[in-house]
Amino acid sequence: VGSEMCIRDRGYPAVNVWADENEAVVTSEIPGIDPKDIEISIEGEMLLVRGSRKLDALKDGEKYHRQERDHGNFGRRIRLPFRVDHKSVEARYERGVLSITLHRLEADKPKKIQVKTE
Repeated sequence: VGSEMCIRDRGYPAVNVWADENEAVVTSEIPGIDPKDIEISIEGEMLLVRGSRKLDALKDGEKYHRQERDHGNFGRRIRLPFRVDHKSVEARYERGVLSITLHRLEADKPKKIQVKTE
């Protein structure tokens, strides 16, 4: 990553994941990132969220007094509770919050088995 700080593998971005039997929702707060710099992919039961936070540009004569916000590349691998239909994944980025809705594969949904009697 060159001279840029890499924030990969530091648990960034933090995520919340909840699910029911039909879908899972993953949310993450990643403010200050251009949505074009976010990459989302599915590999089996893994969700990959990658991106890059650019260093704020300073004007001539400015210098940092304090710099606490990380910058550089980041990436998270999140194990999902089931396989998802990658064609129906929906992602939204609003007010610094990334929200990803993942619909469960129809073949992986629980099936009720009727008990027969003789």
